[in-house]
Amino acid sequence: MKKLYYLLILLLVMFVSCRQNTSVGLLSSLPAPRPELFANIRDSAEWKNPALMVAVDYIELLPSRKVIMFDELESALQTLPRSAWPYGRVVGLQMNSLASEEEHAEVSNLYIKVRNKLMAMDIHVEYWPSA
Repeated sequence: MKKLYYLLILLLVMFVSCRQNTSVGLLSSLPAPRPELFANIRDSAEWKNPALMVAVDYIELLPSRKVIMFDELESALQTLPRSAWPYGRVVGLQMNSLASEEEHAEVSNLYIKVRNKLMAMDIHVEYWPSA
């Protein structure tokens, strides 16, 4: 009985480890950014990789327009299909310019947190003008 208990614990640990490695694996397995594919893009409608618009207290994942919170950023990007990354490991990033003057500091702080998180995840950031 004791052996069965240890076997179940081992299998559980292996399952959890595999799940974590798989989610990290997609982003780390994406190729490096290929600027030659996106350097001349001047219109966000032409952008094919994921993009993030930072608002006061949320982030909008484009093009799906899915609203996520900061703590969901990594998992939201990890769950995107490989086909969502034709330019490699790069995202577009912009601030929502509709924030009031009072909210601008909050948007800026979240924007910086998002940028730092992306950099820590080894994802290149293409900065876009505020929308």
